[in-house]
Amino acid sequence: MNPMKQEYIDNFTNISELNLYTQQAIYSAIFSNEPEEELYNNTKDKFDDWKTRFLTEFEKLTDEERLKAGHQKEDFIHSASFSGFKLPRSKFRTIQSRMFGNCFTLDDDEVVARGSGRKNSLYIVLNIETEEYLEQFTSSYGIRMVIHEKGTYPLPEKEGITLGFKTETHVGLRVTTMDRLGGKYGKCTDGLEFRAKYKMNYTIPLCYSLCEMEHTIKYCKCRLRSSLGAVNPADERYCDFDDDEECFENVTQQILNKNIRCDCFSRCEQVVYSSTVSSSSWPHKHYLRNVLLTDICKRKPESLEHIGDPSRPVCDKITVHFEGMTDAEEDAISRNFLAVYIYFQDLTYEVISEQALYNTERFLSDIGGAMGLFVGASVLTCVEILQVCLEILLWFRRRRQTDNYE
Repeated sequence: MNPMKQEYIDNFTNISELNLYTQQAIYSAIFSNEPEEELYNNTKDKFDDWKTRFLTEFEKLTDEERLKAGHQKEDFIHSASFSGFKLPRSKFRTIQSRMFGNCFTLDDDEVVARGSGRKNSLYIVLNIETEEYLEQFTSSYGIRMVIHEKGTYPLPEKEGITLGFKTETHVGLRVTTMDRLGGKYGKCTDGLEFRAKYKMNYTIPLCYSLCEMEHTIKYCKCRLRSSLGAVNPADERYCDFDDDEECFENVTQQILNKNIRCDCFSRCEQVVYSSTVSSSSWPHKHYLRNVLLTDICKRKPESLEHIGDPSRPVCDKITVHFEGMTDAEEDAISRNFLAVYIYFQDLTYEVISEQALYNTERFLSDIGGAMGLFVGASVLTCVEILQVCLEILLWFRRRRQTDNYE
């Protein structure tokens, strides 16, 4: 949730100046006491406005600069395992988010769940490096996690859940497959045209994001910097906060008001992951000292140099009884880490399918049934008429015989 590390901010003049001005003005100018009548008008939130300005300046950096300035995979992913076996960081692919900077996604054919429950989970310990957060433009510590269908593109700005530091979170998944009829029964898409055009699998959030980018280029004559490069022509300039903000925000509003149609329908065949999330405080003192801290000091002890007394680094205090380590130092270390288990609650899945209430086969069946009923009734009526005629003849015959005897 922190797009850029604090240590790199001085390398970029515009962002550094903006950060300095924000430090001086954020409490005096931005959050000064406003008249009560202005608290409820349609003005934009001041802190959100500064975040937008920062993100706009951040987007002006090249892809290489943004990649270097963000959290690195080697530092961010402290450890990962799947079904109890270590998972190398090379399995994670780096993508860039407009709002969150460097993101890391796991989409590997070899990582296949063959059981349910925590024993068969994906377990990740993350180091969010809270000391590197730009606190002038962020309001919390944590990460944004998106669980998405395989082969689709994650969009943490629009979907996902937020995980906080010093917690161990369990995410139990259930799978639901949805089959829609489409055609005359309702609008849905198979995503084939979308994939042919953008070289990505179709999802509704991705469709709206690309639609917004296309119409921003069309109406504002500029492009939003994004990892979605499918519709970003290189000859268009990047949107500027001061000059283009009103235009691209108007495009977004027009899409929300449906004045601009994006035609982003549900997929005809869709896999939906529903999750149950629970968490607990983590880590406790024994795990922190004997597992987490020991591992950090073996791999990258310099990452703890900012904690405690510089004359006696934290890693020098690793003894049998951890003598000299204070509660404040342990808390400062814990604030950098969080853990998450991701697993299927069971290996069954639910299928929701649409069926036509009255289709051609049922129509023909009903006609056949009606015809059968009418034909059957007609035959039965003929038999009954013949029976009545026979009974009338027999009655006349008996009457004649009676008259002859008399």
